[in-house]
Amino acid sequence: MFTNARPIWLAKEAEPDEFAEFRIPLSIPADAGEICLTVSADTDYNLLWGDRLLAFGQYADYPEEKVYDEVTLQDLPRGERIELRLIVWYCGIDTQTYIKGRAGVIYEITAKGANGQRQLLACSDASTEGRLCPAYRSHIGHLISGQLGLNYHANAEAAMRDADFPFVACRVVEGYPENFFPRPIKKLTLCPIVSGQLVQTGSFIYGKRSGYASIDMQ
Repeated sequence: MFTNARPIWLAKEAEPDEFAEFRIPLSIPADAGEICLTVSADTDYNLLWGDRLLAFGQYADYPEEKVYDEVTLQDLPRGERIELRLIVWYCGIDTQTYIKGRAGVIYEITAKGANGQRQLLACSDASTEGRLCPAYRSHIGHLISGQLGLNYHANAEAAMRDADFPFVACRVVEGYPENFFPRPIKKLTLCPIVSGQLVQTGSFIYGKRSGYASIDMQ
């Protein structure tokens, strides 16, 4: 595990509430069997192929005891060169569900060959390119509460101008934790959207309005 990979982040030192995006060129052999992602991030991640969500959801771990996911990547084309995008969010402030760690992500993508051996297709290292993710607004730090942590702010307008935000070389994160542990519980499964029925509407207000929507929502 992580034999060739190194923990990486953007060239500039990370700030709290930062969304980084890394591109992963992937040449998949025509005879490739199961393709597997092994990944660990601080704080959370999404792996995308175009508009398809392939993997998501970092386990809430500790700064010095990082948990990794092993995810089978389904329905990727064989015998082609494609590009995946890995979006990683760094929280960077202490909450009741997160202890501040170092911004970083480490990953490997492997394919099972005809002989049953794993072949490395891609991994995080100093040659990986990244950028601040234009689809999200970084560094806002909008706190919902000390229990729930930070809110996020999407940026649909910037996301439509993808080419205006170039990728540049990343840096290896020195001093990143070296102790990695398998995920202790099963990951959530993203199922197809199903129909539902609206049974009640209205606003819940507890006591006097605070003037802050994020508090009134609680």
